[in-house]
Amino acid sequence: MSRWESGGGTPDIALLPKIAAFFGISIDELFGATSLGRTALEMELLMCLLKVYDGEKLAALKERLLSLLPQAGLDPYFEEKAREKINLE
Repeated sequence: MSRWESGGGTPDIALLPKIAAFFGISIDELFGATSLGRTALEMELLMCLLKVYDGEKLAALKERLLSLLPQAGLDPYFEEKAREKINLE
């Protein structure tokens, strides 16, 4: 067990980018931020946007975006603002 795992020390801050790169995650994720879920959400939103070519698909996209908002982990104020933007025509 390393000193870091046993609470005996912390890694040199200069090593954090290398540690994050080794695990294929961001430095934020090393510290417990949940951007990984947002990345998956962002990818799904991008895929939806790439499929939008007409009004019928736009309605489906809006419905899907609204259903995904709770997963984004936004502050309630910003979630409501996003809902307002999505519902604009």
